[in-house]
Amino acid sequence: LLQRRVDKKYLSLDSSQILLKASGDEDEMEPRTCKIVYSPFDETQTYAIWSDMVARKLVPWLDIPNLIDVNLFVQFGALYDNAQFRNLFYLLTPEADSYRVSLLLWDTDQAMGVVKGFRFNLNASAHAEISRMEYDFVRDTEPGLDEKTARRWQALRQGILSQDHLEQVLDALSRSLAASGCLERDQEIWGQAYGGLESLETLRQYVAMRTEFLDAYYGIS
Repeated sequence: LLQRRVDKKYLSLDSSQILLKASGDEDEMEPRTCKIVYSPFDETQTYAIWSDMVARKLVPWLDIPNLIDVNLFVQFGALYDNAQFRNLFYLLTPEADSYRVSLLLWDTDQAMGVVKGFRFNLNASAHAEISRMEYDFVRDTEPGLDEKTARRWQALRQGILSQDHLEQVLDALSRSLAASGCLERDQEIWGQAYGGLESLETLRQYVAMRTEFLDAYYGIS
């Protein structure tokens, strides 16, 4: 997935917010593995604020609607390198006497399924197990989180994740990729079998099968 540079300007941050970039490593929740992208405070003060939050696993400060949306996007795209609080920006926005923590994904190149031995497995990808970030410990402190998540998925399926809209997006992106010539150049460099995603039709199949799988998981018959 192509992504913009995430910084203060792109996010239209004000002078009171803090933006941290997680390392992508296994010790990602260690306070000083996070890079300070922007903060109105010095390094010592910023890490002191973040250390207190991490000590309590962010739970009191998490923006729950944001957590639900990020979690659903991770499931839809099978972004397993972004599960378990990996490869995230943390946006801290002042609220009352503390902060509200929102999550923003980065480095989402490991996406859209399961590749083993440099071959894409469509069925395994579409039915890949649900990896819900650090969802369980949040659920323990947030009553009705499962129901809220299911309702949000159902609402998204009536809008931006409806089958009609997904088809429109895939068609538009397909035309753009074909016009750019990048698919031919990619195949010349890597060969058609690299990663195993042989065609855009395979991506269409993944999207259709993955949404069907998640519909069943979140209670849409």
